[in-house]
Amino acid sequence: MNASSDAADSRRRKAFAAGAAYGASLLAFMAGALFGGMINVRIRMDTNAASELAIEIEAILLLMATGFAASAGTKAEISPSLTYGLIVLMALAMGVRNAVVRKLAVPDLTTTVLTLTVTGIARIPRLPAAPTRGGEPELQRS
Repeated sequence: MNASSDAADSRRRKAFAAGAAYGASLLAFMAGALFGGMINVRIRMDTNAASELAIEIEAILLLMATGFAASAGTKAEISPSLTYGLIVLMALAMGVRNAVVRKLAVPDLTTTVLTLTVTGIARIPRLPAAPTRGGEPELQRS
């Protein structure tokens, strides 16, 4: 192989790695939003309880991400597994937060249009809901 094909191969690998990181973050964000939507469905009437639970989950995920980051130390390069661990933990935390914030519908508590759109897509419950007091299952698309 020559130097130009090595350079092209290196660029392709970097582009693939970047695309994989974007995909991982989007999928983890959507998983967090789905989980946040499930929190909203389970704790339907009490928005304070849903908010508290979401804050606790977000804090745990961010503390885990902090531990991952601290394990890197002062290295100039961090390993790909550590990078993906950070991406996934932080994206999960953001997805949970956005789903609960969206349910609260506070006008001045907005995030970007893209994250709210992705949250709206991911948090729509598609799983059977628990029966309500009347005995009939109920799914809400709010």
